[in-house]
Amino acid sequence: MRIVVLLGGESEERDVSLASGCQVADALREAGHDVAALDPAAGALTREDEAKILAEGVGILPPGTSSADAAPDHSSASDGAKLVDYKEGGPPGGGFALEDLRGAAADVVFPALHGGMGEDGTLQALLDLGGITYAGSGMLGSGLAMNKDVTKRLLWDAGVPTPDWLVNPSADEAGERLGLPPIPKPGAGGPSGRLY
Repeated sequence: MRIVVLLGGESEERDVSLASGCQVADALREAGHDVAALDPAAGALTREDEAKILAEGVGILPPGTSSADAAPDHSSASDGAKLVDYKEGGPPGGGFALEDLRGAAADVVFPALHGGMGEDGTLQALLDLGGITYAGSGMLGSGLAMNKDVTKRLLWDAGVPTPDWLVNPSADEAGERLGLPPIPKPGAGGPSGRLY
């Protein structure tokens, strides 16, 4: 099966996504699948790029860039993925378009993007609109799950045990209702990002 793994991206959880996405790509290859790794912020990754990410750790910039504004070199697209060269215009910061996924002739896309548009239903909506098959939750499920208050309310209403929570409480209210120390967290951030 031909699979495109989407990894990296531009969210604050880029490093987690790069690491997990490379591991997903490796596991799928070991299972006998034809896999291409595609970073929405940088384009296709070669297997050498993937190995470097896993060997040297991950950073905040896409592979091959020296600054946040630099466009990466897509000349060595991995595994035959057809990419559009955006150096002379196109999506900000390089990136990819739905045409890149169509050009890669994938049977399925595996989103390994963490946080932001890769996790909040935006990517899933774009893939749905493009008629591209993907693994995982759809737009609605992803969007609802990303909003912690909505998710907690749905779980609570369904009888699933969940710790008590407050939305935008004062420090005194949080201490009185939840005990100390409370753990404040943005309502729509990813699971590992921005924990205070």
